[in-house]
Amino acid sequence: MSPAGFSAPPYAVAFQDPETGKIFDRFKQVPPCSPVGEGTIVGSPRELARGRENVVVAGVSWEKEKVFEAVGLERLRRLMVGGCIGSACERVEVRELPLLEEFVVGDDSFTRSMRCDAMSPFTQQDRIRKEKRKLVIAKCPQLARIEIGNGAFSDFSAVTMEDLPQLSRLKVGTAEKKDPFMNRSYAFFGCESFELRGICEETNP
Repeated sequence: MSPAGFSAPPYAVAFQDPETGKIFDRFKQVPPCSPVGEGTIVGSPRELARGRENVVVAGVSWEKEKVFEAVGLERLRRLMVGGCIGSACERVEVRELPLLEEFVVGDDSFTRSMRCDAMSPFTQQDRIRKEKRKLVIAKCPQLARIEIGNGAFSDFSAVTMEDLPQLSRLKVGTAEKKDPFMNRSYAFFGCESFELRGICEETNP
């Protein structure tokens, strides 16, 4: 088991082109990402398909993937995605996992937008509508906990969660009263359709 210590610096120097006024992408200020948990770290779709019980998704190789699929993995019990993973993903599917109990997504994953003024979802709404990214979590009979970090899925316009009879905890973002900047979660910011079907009636938001 390896610790998943995903973090980003709490601040960065912003470099601006004096001729165009453009802020260079790699120097934009972003808030820190929180750790998601411990498990076997997998850095590619091929490794994910091997079907371990406790998985932490990490690594730069995920940045080029258009689709993230965790489907039909019979041994998988905990699926955790680290912070700032899968910015190019247009479809995320977590389904048909008979033993899955927890699904946790770290801060700023599965999004091209950032929690900063220059690249926040507020400024990216036209692009978000055109891309029509979609999240599906379905047919996981033992799934009891879903946690989505700040900024995650902020570019996704459609979310479907269905056939999750044991779901008792659904948490999206965190409230940070001390720091207004950190309090802007942006998770699911661009969502136009959020469907819940076949969910336990006692689910806590």
